[in-house]
Amino acid sequence: MEGNQHYITPSHTDGKLYEVTSGRAAAVNQAPTYDPLVTSSRRLACHSLLTNTSWTKNQTFRAKIFVTPLHFHDLCTLTFARQFDLPVVGLVTSRIGSWWSWYWLDLVPPLATNAVPPNELSANFGFFERMFNIIDFWSYISVREGDWVAPLMPSLPPGSVQPIAELYAALTTVLVAWDGLTDLQLPRASFLTSVAGLQWDRDEEITKDTLLPLQRNRNGAIFCNLKLRELWVGRAAQRALLHALAATPFTVVWRGVEEAWGEGVDDGNQTENTRKGSAMFVYKEDPPMAALLAHPRHRLLISMCGESDVTAAVLVGSPTLCIPVTPDQHLTSNKLRDLGLAVVVPARDVTTNQMRDVIRELTTNRSYRSRGRQLAEEYIDQPLHVSDRVLHTLEKLMRRPWR
Repeated sequence: MEGNQHYITPSHTDGKLYEVTSGRAAAVNQAPTYDPLVTSSRRLACHSLLTNTSWTKNQTFRAKIFVTPLHFHDLCTLTFARQFDLPVVGLVTSRIGSWWSWYWLDLVPPLATNAVPPNELSANFGFFERMFNIIDFWSYISVREGDWVAPLMPSLPPGSVQPIAELYAALTTVLVAWDGLTDLQLPRASFLTSVAGLQWDRDEEITKDTLLPLQRNRNGAIFCNLKLRELWVGRAAQRALLHALAATPFTVVWRGVEEAWGEGVDDGNQTENTRKGSAMFVYKEDPPMAALLAHPRHRLLISMCGESDVTAAVLVGSPTLCIPVTPDQHLTSNKLRDLGLAVVVPARDVTTNQMRDVIRELTTNRSYRSRGRQLAEEYIDQPLHVSDRVLHTLEKLMRRPWR
């Protein structure tokens, strides 16, 4: 259904930690209306965290730094951090949630030239658009206060409630999950450090069962980072993508297991029908993504385009087919498209014919790979490698624990 979004909620099924559920987005800035299970689980976790400080102190008495996520979890974790005499490092992982953190850090980008997420600048960003952008910003703050702060207030122990502005003032460093290369709105401040690409510094090597199919097929390979079992993009989208890929001459490395083909993707004939195509499918539960994207045979990444995958695509200059599901993924997908490295097809709009056309465009049009090489060079040619930058930031923090 148009307007639906997907959210993670706690699972009540044995052996599962979470469920992916669908629901309509709220009217203001597409902010999700959080399920009561999400709110109640956060309140319970916060209360347990703040009332068991003696046990936690015993477990962390050797700690040198306190690292905590911001935006969605900030009130609880920052309140807890105030009980320790340690430098506090905040972690920002959501482009939509980041503006909440920028607000309390006095780093909000100019509203005259930057759209409040998940909105984007239109071609004619005139007086009225700027006026409504300011209104959207205060609506954004109001909605987040209702969704993130108000539900947690009753779980805070008496005497522990601190103004959220004071809690943010105690932050010494803020780590951001993306880079200014993919987000021109990213604020510049001495205490902000990008950690984009850090997870790809050390990746596993490609195993023989995957390497051999890559080497044998001179047409190249496509890496699909959509887990089959989880069905994040939906059954219809996944079925259309499977049929489109089957007709290509490429080796398709799919993150998942082969048995998942029959689990709601299609009827019992799905496997036979799809395998009649010319593509060779390789299934790996957790393939080495960075190594696969850097392989000479690699041609295309298919992903929901979260921050991690977008960073990997820019780092190696890989053309990308983005199939976003959540509002954050829509934002990052559009940024990658604007950089000239991706084509974006929302999950709800995926069809087999459309997938065939897009895959053909991305694998035959040399402009995507040319642009990818330019971006990869810009990303690599930075004064400090990301691991060195993060290490320098943390070492400096332990020597001088103040902002």
